[in-house]
Amino acid sequence: VQIVTGAIETLNEKIGILQEEYDALAKQKATLEKQILAARAKNAGVKIAMTLAMIIGVIFFFTSTAMMGDGVEGAGLLFGFALICFFVVAVLAQRKIYTDSIEKKCREVQASIDKQKEEIDEYKTKKREIILEQERKLSEERAETIDTDFSFDDVEENKECPVCAELVKAKAKVCRYCVYEFEELPPRE
Repeated sequence: VQIVTGAIETLNEKIGILQEEYDALAKQKATLEKQILAARAKNAGVKIAMTLAMIIGVIFFFTSTAMMGDGVEGAGLLFGFALICFFVVAVLAQRKIYTDSIEKKCREVQASIDKQKEEIDEYKTKKREIILEQERKLSEERAETIDTDFSFDDVEENKECPVCAELVKAKAKVCRYCVYEFEELPPRE
């Protein structure tokens, strides 16, 4: 019993440690999910800024081209517009890479959480098996104890009192309940 108790205590300690690690991973995942949401919101803002920059750049390009003609100034404006678009796309790409890295880390944490959960379940199953095995052994020991403490060979034959209907030992000469006196039978040969 002490060995089993020690094994159960060891399993409880392991389950406790794994549960703490599981809780820490769950908190980390929640933090990462918040970061993902924030990064996606920033990405949406960058997309809006990029769209506005492109619209303003197109309007600016066409108005300046119409005012100045096909000269060098128009090429400078086109270069400026391309530069703005490149900057916005670069920022958007950087944000996408950042978001993807957070999502990848979140998937890794989820895989660790799943692994921790499996280990916790495995230790709980082992603990359950040990307890059930111990209960089975105790039940067998109790059954053996009952079987050895009592045997039908030890039981004397009984007879029923004709007055009160209580069972008394076969060798009794007087009923212990109603004091009826039994007739003595001749011994059997």
